[in-house]
Amino acid sequence: MNTLHKEQLEKLERMLDGPASQAADQNNNSGAKDNSLLYIRMLSLTAIGFAAFTVFYSQGYNLLVCATLLMTLGVLYMVVKRKELRIRGMSGLKAWLPEGNTFKILGTLAVFGVGYVAAIAPQEIEKLKNSTPQLSNSLPNLSFSHTNSDAFAPDAHLGTTEVGPKISGLSLEKSLITGHVDANSLTSALYWNITFNNTNGSPQEARARLVLPEGATVSRATLWVNGVAQEAAFDATSKVQSAYQWIVQRGRDPLLITQTEEGEVFVQAYPVPAHGTMQLRIGITAPLQAQSRTDFELMAPHIVSSNFELKDLVSAVKLESNAKIDSNLDGEKVKDRRAKSILTMDLKSSDQENAKFAIHRARPFELFATRATHSAERSFIVERLIETNSGNLELTTEKTQALPTVQVAYDFPTASRVSTLWAMQEAQKCVDNGDTVTAGQLGAAYRIVTAATGATVLESQSDYDHNGLDRNFYRVVSANTAQNYTGSQTQQFAAGSAPALQGATNGTIGPQGADATSIMGVNSAGTVRVNNLANAEWLVNQMGLCLTWFFLGVAAIFLGKSFTGNALSKSKNTIAGASALMIALTVTCTLSWLISSLRDANFFS
Repeated sequence: MNTLHKEQLEKLERMLDGPASQAADQNNNSGAKDNSLLYIRMLSLTAIGFAAFTVFYSQGYNLLVCATLLMTLGVLYMVVKRKELRIRGMSGLKAWLPEGNTFKILGTLAVFGVGYVAAIAPQEIEKLKNSTPQLSNSLPNLSFSHTNSDAFAPDAHLGTTEVGPKISGLSLEKSLITGHVDANSLTSALYWNITFNNTNGSPQEARARLVLPEGATVSRATLWVNGVAQEAAFDATSKVQSAYQWIVQRGRDPLLITQTEEGEVFVQAYPVPAHGTMQLRIGITAPLQAQSRTDFELMAPHIVSSNFELKDLVSAVKLESNAKIDSNLDGEKVKDRRAKSILTMDLKSSDQENAKFAIHRARPFELFATRATHSAERSFIVERLIETNSGNLELTTEKTQALPTVQVAYDFPTASRVSTLWAMQEAQKCVDNGDTVTAGQLGAAYRIVTAATGATVLESQSDYDHNGLDRNFYRVVSANTAQNYTGSQTQQFAAGSAPALQGATNGTIGPQGADATSIMGVNSAGTVRVNNLANAEWLVNQMGLCLTWFFLGVAAIFLGKSFTGNALSKSKNTIAGASALMIALTVTCTLSWLISSLRDANFFS
């Protein structure tokens, strides 16, 4: 004898009771549909809200939560589509949810709220341990006067060239040093990626004095503004300082790098947002210091004073060299891959001042020559090691139009590094002889920080235009650089002008500036620069803009349809519209985050 289950008995009783019971059953099913549709809409609204939050705080973990929410909506869409909101399907959905609409809404918010807090809580707790409460200001202090300040007072040194006291709650959160060391030309290119964190309730300015490797110069400065990397303009020190203070008074994003003394620069960035982060990158071109004709050293850049906390900071270091490389510290890892040697290590802030990297050539260095970049005429840079009166070896550079007796390197990265170091040495000679005008024009043309020039990043192109600054990568100087640096010689520099393309030879035109490639078959002997990184960022921005408008249109269509039709149609259109709107909101910052990660990994160098 078969035994009837409880559900079968209840169904049989309803059938026996007649049409009234069946109508009640349909009403219950309709209620279940309405409840589940409300849940779907609340979940979609939560996902859209978090996507909007991510637009303003596009950290990696926020993007990860957005991706999780998007996948959740995708799974829910497939479930709804497959179940087709039948009574049995709605019973399955009901099994996931607590009873009552209020509990459903609160439960949805609680689940994702707990997930988000769990993702960031360990970091935030650690930050709170190392900070003390500070009164917040509704407006930043824009007074440049020098008054005593404490933890509860506005920053009295905002916009000035003084480091000032430590600001509680402001810290250097992340440090990454990557680069390439070339033992052939005895040069190196280092990229120092820095992320500041501010736990205060008001924006703060980060200030620091950085010591560069001996003979080095800052040749690039990048600031991420609203998730987009912005390159610096290089110009006279007074001009970039004036532009920086102008934009600081408006509470917007600038970065300023100036030289305080030979071998040292002053970095200031504002604003590090309240309860937020600021990311910047400093590009450094440095020569190798000769210990012998086969052994060379490179000192790590380091911070000597700052108004932010550095305690327990560890910098990740990754250097690639075409010769054997090691360091004077423990914990390094060196991998040899074909003709490359890759050094990786974690560098503590306490060790960074004494950190040195040793490079060992297989053969003694004699002479090296490259084509000269940013030169109006065909010219070359020749490197030599000369012995000083003290018996030490010193690397010197000389510009000439005569073809060198050694093989000339025409590839962009090598020529750019060698030319940059030549320009830095020439600019210093100008300053030593009192010719700051020529030094400033050299620094602006070669985009380097010298005693006469600085670098600043402003928020928008209109800000550069307002302050008379440009980010011209194409400036050139004459091959006949003045030997007696006097004011009458400054006419030879074509500052602010485009390169003079001369000659008529078919072949390869060497690129100028950073992140470039060669253009083949151009009918000119001049120089043409193609900035790969700038092109990639422009392309990504255009793609992001197109995708944003496309998905906004898709979202508008589906969300418009979500208010008509049956429960099945409303649910499917709500999920599809919310997903499209999430993608529209986050696609630009996701692409920017992706290209920033590739940039930090030195992918474009």
